[in-house]
Formats: sequence, C-alpha cells, structure tokens
Amino acid sequence: MLQQHSRLSNSDDDSGCALEEYAWCPSGLKAEQVRQFFKCFPEDKVPFLNSIGEKYRTKMLEEQLPPHDSDPKYCRTLTEDE
Repeated sequence: MLQQHSRLSNSDDDSGCALEEYAWCPSGLKAEQVRQFFKCFPEDKVPFLNSIGEKYRTKMLEEQLPPHDSDPKYCRTLTEDE
C-alpha cells in the first residue's frame, strides 16, 4: 500500500524541507529528524537560510555540478556551432 507524505512546510518552495529555517534538508524526514541530522554538521556548515552554511552548500553544489556543464549561457568559449 502506497503511503502519502504531507509536507510540514507551508512555503511554496520546492526544497521539500520540513523546517522553514533551512535552505535545504533531506526529504521525507520529520522536523525532529531534520534537527538531529544537522546536529552532526559543524555549525558553519548547517544550511540555515541566508547563512554561511547556505553559501557553503551552494558553493559545493557549483563545484559538483558546474552551471556551464548544463547551460550553454555559462560557456564563454563555445563557438556558434557548438
């Protein structure tokens, strides 16, 4: 039997985060589980909204999946044919 999971967040964003205070959190966790998860992180790496941790996460994502790998507008050296 397939279970429905309701979002605990009231926002319209697509983060799937159980708590509004985080820019991102693992999906499918309850609020207390999210808090427990982030207790394992150094304070400056927790992706609270508008924090050093959120900036760090964004930087790491850009290194793992650079924008120029998926969007030609970020490629400065492409010729018109490419």
